[in-house]
Amino acid sequence: MTAQRSADLFSLKTPRVFSIDAGRPFLADLAAALAATVPPGDPLALADIEILLPTRRAARALNEAFVSVANGCASLLPRIRPLGDVDEDEIALDTDFFAEQAELPPAISSLERRLVLARMVAAAEKSFFAGQENWPAAIAAAQALGALLDSFYAEEVAFSELADLVPVEHAAHWGRTLDFLRIVTEAWPAYLAERGLMDPAERRAKLIDAQAERLARVKPDHPVVVAGTTGSAPAVARLMRAVAELPRGAVVLPGLDRGLARDAKAWAVIEDPHPQAGLKALLHAFKLDPAHIAPWPGSETRVDAPRARLLSLALRPAEATDDWRDEVTKASAADPNLTCACDGLALIEAADEEAEASAAAILMREALETPGETAMLVTPDRNLSRRVAAKMRRWGVVVDDSAGVPFANSPCGTYLRLTALWLDTPNDPHAALSLARSPLAGFGLDDSARRRAVAALDEGLRGLAPGPGVTGLKTKIAATAMRKPALAERAAPLIERLNEAMRLWPLRATPFTALLDAHIAAAESLAATDIEPGAERLWRGEDGEAGAMLLSDLRLTAGALGEVAPGDYARAFAQLLSGAIVRRRAPAHPRLSILGPLEARLQSADLVILGGLNEGVWPGDAGADPFLSRAMREKLGLPSPE
Repeated sequence: MTAQRSADLFSLKTPRVFSIDAGRPFLADLAAALAATVPPGDPLALADIEILLPTRRAARALNEAFVSVANGCASLLPRIRPLGDVDEDEIALDTDFFAEQAELPPAISSLERRLVLARMVAAAEKSFFAGQENWPAAIAAAQALGALLDSFYAEEVAFSELADLVPVEHAAHWGRTLDFLRIVTEAWPAYLAERGLMDPAERRAKLIDAQAERLARVKPDHPVVVAGTTGSAPAVARLMRAVAELPRGAVVLPGLDRGLARDAKAWAVIEDPHPQAGLKALLHAFKLDPAHIAPWPGSETRVDAPRARLLSLALRPAEATDDWRDEVTKASAADPNLTCACDGLALIEAADEEAEASAAAILMREALETPGETAMLVTPDRNLSRRVAAKMRRWGVVVDDSAGVPFANSPCGTYLRLTALWLDTPNDPHAALSLARSPLAGFGLDDSARRRAVAALDEGLRGLAPGPGVTGLKTKIAATAMRKPALAERAAPLIERLNEAMRLWPLRATPFTALLDAHIAAAESLAATDIEPGAERLWRGEDGEAGAMLLSDLRLTAGALGEVAPGDYARAFAQLLSGAIVRRRAPAHPRLSILGPLEARLQSADLVILGGLNEGVWPGDAGADPFLSRAMREKLGLPSPE
């Protein structure tokens, strides 16, 4: 690559669209070519460049790539902003930057939206099922309903399209589902209008449109680049189109298969599940011939390169495989036994998940033996990633896992769930012992007295089930203590703390907020030791801080649920914890990482380990929409589950 070649990239005719081939270090190539467009030795030149990337992680990694390109020279970095793709769990749009161009109401919080939708679901279920409410199921359904609303807003499908969606040949339950959806699609916009708020997905699309309109109107003279996104949402595609037509704008696509793009027959039959489907739809919207997309300066690989050709053949659409044998024969002739294409590839068939995790951990540990070598594990299997991270910690190596740790599985989250379960069934020996054995349960005792009390509780509750309430536990232990008198004495302080906590718990249906307050108060009371208050023990550390923030937000919005029966609280609370993540702040090894497929899309490493390559995991099973069938989604213009 030469500086002259890179400088000329903005002289090409618009719309200016490039691609960086799969297998190339995307962010490094992007940084190198953009750095070559500015005068050498000018530390301020890069600061004029504006770059939009799909995720925050990609934005951080591109900063590091520009630092590497600078090669130790002082320089201001480009303005790099995360755009946020619609398939991200967390929208990363830089709202402060975009909101300057659009006067829009604030977005409703995701938690409040989930609770309001849960109330709507519960009300509908109550009318359908003889006056019965099921709050845990309603909260779970609200998550799926929120995803459906996101699809409507992101794909810009009007709610009115639901009318006359179900023909007579559909099963009757689809008609009932649509009746429910019509209620929601009328009630939800009305609720937002009353509160003066907007749905987050709708607001995001409008903000992106406002940015596209601003760019088209102002036509800035500094370089503007959108890189690494496939424009899967119409608003993002419009922004990419606006940037591609700027005087100094460019769009850089991730991994266009240029060999497949030159085969008109194969390209025409690409369908939704294919990895190139998003790029095909985008280029069709741009009215661009995929065969004429220019490679990004310095990133081009030969279309007939052995590895690229092998992958292209393996992913060839089924409808275009009538000449597949001839193509394979040609590839084999050019690369006997596929030696070059498979150079550096290895397949490990593990007997189980434990063996798979061990193999991945050993490979990552071996990578550290080579100075400067980097390695990353890419997998959608969160259980596998946690196993590998735990094995690396045994060697004293902390690996950055992009998925974090589910709060519900953290020490604080586990303790809160155990407390809620015990409050629901205080005389259940299993619930009482599980809570008592939690490291965060202190019962106002020192460590030695606590261990003796838990052991006495375990021994005293064996046998027949106790009677109702904490009194039942006390009576059961007293009966056992007739044979072993010391049991009752050792367990007494623990039982008294349980009794005090139970006095805080309502016994009849009450607002969810009151149940939450009683739950937190009981959890803090039981967490105290002889020298430390329960609140200090419970809410410290990464998981404690995450829990405090989550419950604070929940406390502010829980009124949307109305009254809940105490017996439904524990399961409803567990549903509300789902999805909450604890991000580790401990320093991680700079040369190792564990990423999901989305986070890994623009990343590169010397050693890449693909884990969880099992049917149903990766590729995963297509998700089922509980509200709309495949045919309904297709008729509405919503994307398929794949």
